[in-house]
Amino acid sequence: MKEFVVYFLTGAALGTVYFYALWASLKLLPKINPKKTFLAATTVLRLAALLTVFYFIITSSRFGIFYTVAGFVAVRMAFIKIKGLAAAKNNPLTNIKAPS
Repeated sequence: MKEFVVYFLTGAALGTVYFYALWASLKLLPKINPKKTFLAATTVLRLAALLTVFYFIITSSRFGIFYTVAGFVAVRMAFIKIKGLAAAKNNPLTNIKAPS
């Protein structure tokens, strides 16, 4: 039971860092000149950090990855609910009506 909590909280912390970094990089994107390079670099860095932690969890415990991914997905769902809906309300593209 204790391992479940540790792995779940590890996944939640990993998800928080991963999705906050994604959100921050997308907010910075309009200010950066080589957009493709910036987006590719931040994607590689985020995935490298994520896969490194996942690798160490898989090597330490076979079932720990399931709990870690559950924590990661829980944070993803919460992040989309919090940030996604707030951004959709402020996004002028979501208020476009289809032509009749």
